[in-house]
Amino acid sequence: VKCVVTLISEWYVVSTASCFEKNEKDLRILFGGYEDLLEQKCFERNGTTICAYPTQSRSIGRVVAHPRFSKNTINDNIALIELQSPADTTQPHVKPICLPVTPTLYTNQTENFSVLAFRLTTGTIVDQSVNHVDPDFCKSVHIVAGFAIDNEEKSFCVSVPEEDVANCDSLLGQGTPLQEHVSMVDAGERYVLRGFDLLGLTCAGDSSIPVLYVNVYSYLDWMLYNMRYNEAVNEDEQELIANATLAKWKERQQAVGSEKLKLFNMESCGQNVVEPRGTGSITLIPWIGTLKIVENPVKQNTVPDGLVVLINERYALTSANVFRPDVQWRSIVLGFNHYNPVLEIACTFGVCDRPYQAVEIKQITIHPQYNGTYNIHNIALIELVEPANVTKRYISPICMPLIEEFRNSTPFELVVPSYIYHEQSTQLEPLDPLNCQERFAQQNAAITLNNRSRCAVALDKEAKEPAALKAGAPLQTLLRVGSEKRYFLSGMNSFTDLVNYHNPGYPYLFTDTNAYLDWMLENMQLDSTVLPDSYVEQVDPSPTRNTSRRRLFNFKTCGAYTKGSSANATYETEPWHGFVHEWIEAYNSTLFTRCTVVLVSEWYAIGVASCLKQDAKLWVQFGGYVESDSGDNCWDADGTTICRPKTHRIAVERIIVHPQYNRTGYTDDIALVQLATPADVSQPHVQPICLPILDEVRSYAVSSMATVTFGLAHGSFITSKVDRTRFVPPAECQRRWNGMALRLQIERTKQCNLMVRDSQNECYPVMPGFPLHTTQQLLGEQRHFLRGLLALRPELCSSYYPAIYTDVDVYLDWILDSMDERLGTSKLPYNLTEHLIFIQK
Repeated sequence: VKCVVTLISEWYVVSTASCFEKNEKDLRILFGGYEDLLEQKCFERNGTTICAYPTQSRSIGRVVAHPRFSKNTINDNIALIELQSPADTTQPHVKPICLPVTPTLYTNQTENFSVLAFRLTTGTIVDQSVNHVDPDFCKSVHIVAGFAIDNEEKSFCVSVPEEDVANCDSLLGQGTPLQEHVSMVDAGERYVLRGFDLLGLTCAGDSSIPVLYVNVYSYLDWMLYNMRYNEAVNEDEQELIANATLAKWKERQQAVGSEKLKLFNMESCGQNVVEPRGTGSITLIPWIGTLKIVENPVKQNTVPDGLVVLINERYALTSANVFRPDVQWRSIVLGFNHYNPVLEIACTFGVCDRPYQAVEIKQITIHPQYNGTYNIHNIALIELVEPANVTKRYISPICMPLIEEFRNSTPFELVVPSYIYHEQSTQLEPLDPLNCQERFAQQNAAITLNNRSRCAVALDKEAKEPAALKAGAPLQTLLRVGSEKRYFLSGMNSFTDLVNYHNPGYPYLFTDTNAYLDWMLENMQLDSTVLPDSYVEQVDPSPTRNTSRRRLFNFKTCGAYTKGSSANATYETEPWHGFVHEWIEAYNSTLFTRCTVVLVSEWYAIGVASCLKQDAKLWVQFGGYVESDSGDNCWDADGTTICRPKTHRIAVERIIVHPQYNRTGYTDDIALVQLATPADVSQPHVQPICLPILDEVRSYAVSSMATVTFGLAHGSFITSKVDRTRFVPPAECQRRWNGMALRLQIERTKQCNLMVRDSQNECYPVMPGFPLHTTQQLLGEQRHFLRGLLALRPELCSSYYPAIYTDVDVYLDWILDSMDERLGTSKLPYNLTEHLIFIQK
């Protein structure tokens, strides 16, 4: 790193902020020379003994960049750097420069300036004098070079005299100090810091050029405000303490009764990832994941809904208040998930390694005493279905302070990620509860703190932009573990998407995660839970009540269908499958709604209420998925002519939604669709499925069930048997979906099956209303009987979460009661309402 810092006290140095855009925790500062020297070395030069003293290497404690600094400009490019341990200024080659903080040192002159440079002729470091440059000329030169100077008082230019240019070379670079020689009556001459090189151009080039320097005068108050009194801590002693703490942790991990501590790896946790970006770099936080949701009702895409913090390969923590109710799916994206179109295209057409991982949630455990108040037990533990892939560069857990020694350690810094992409962090300082409570009271905020709350305020009181915290954002503490510095989790943002724009002094409020470590461990499992074998052989629904309306169905022809094996049959849908289209006035045409229904008689079809619009003009297309109203949609495939089935559309007269339907939990999610005209069942690909209302087909074997999905070819369909690997009983299905903290009603009204996968282990696509049916014998023939309608499918092609089907058997009486029997008897030679019908009991 070719950057220079200037020592202003034993604890502090200053330099350009742009030097510290990389991960400053991995940087070290070398005093007393520009190359490491571990011991004193002496040599003779012209009869004189000259000795070089050992250099001093210091770690960085914290970096305070000026709040108005931006990497896109050269303005306010200054940073105050606090050392982790003080420089040894008793040595003759390590001394602080003076700051112009007294009237004697604050001369406001533009003479007696010098910089450190390299004298080519002698190979030595020299004090090179420089001349002040007219401000207007300085500004014009830099504007031509593409640098805009916002405030002339905050910077100025100097240049090397023309006669010295040929023998002057840049020894250092960006941050090189500009020194003023000041004579003091009682203390002789002193070097006073007046600025430092912003661009690293001192003695660069073969002509005298104006070089831009920060004017330290403009930043003295800011520097003094951010400096604090420090007591020296012996670095060797600090390392001994850190090593002892690490040894204590390893000992505790092996202790009897501490088996769950083995779930945490202190060797790989808590380290940021520094990613090069152009001429600079960004720091990514690999333990932060984004909670993605599918809203209910469904919108176009999954949306972010807060942050989670990975604490080991199988578990994460977040705030309880991120789990809002109007949701039908939750998952987590870990890693670096900035959209990269080139990568996504490569992944679509070939094998690639995405820098992120989408993971399913197996179990959300919200603290049992959380009641919706954001500062009372606002914490939740998340178990993942599959472990996080920590071999990926951008995925790694944060450390957890699971022993007292970690919790009692003095942190190097307290930070919180500022934005959702975690490229910036805001340094904080703790705020005691009494002052925190007072600040909230001043803002008329009805917040009562407790002993499990943590308060903090921004370390930089003059921050230009306050931190924007997502719900679940972590409060991170930097501690030393052995020879490494690692971040530990110490709190979770209690608020929901807090942005302190109106008052940057408004306190940050966190749930103190240290208070919940025992609760967290109690709810973690050493091994992933083995799923129970809950397969059932037989399903026995109750008989239907309304036996008189059986006559509305033709049991001689319903449900009869055997898919052929020809190429044409690939594009056949089951003949009872209908596709719902909506009339769009603006386009003067219809569009497919991505909803389907199942024909159960000439006049009626059944669908799921969650997908059907009651206030729209709808049509149902029967015969096939792709429109082919003339039946001439044909093409040649290797010498074989393939034609799509002929389709025809029927307008919807009305939609009868179940009276107890509720979208939030997909409760009673079923609707009866009455057609405006009867379906033309004389068409070869239009035929009602049977409703299982006859006593002899009420019960069925699970092995007789099958589901329908799209195939690989556009407009093709596949019917797949449900075996014991796919069938999930309703009670087990409810238990699994409950793990996402949703409000779905499954038991007693739903059927569940795992999704069907292709040869590439990808799920075949499905749409709401796709049928689940059984094949059973009736009148000597194999018939299909409707048992379910797809209401909700899992995301991410889950192999853990089943697709949810509305159980049609539960609603047969409602269906029969809701049908207009006059429509089903219109073709009879007499009116049933005018004749007595005798039924033999």
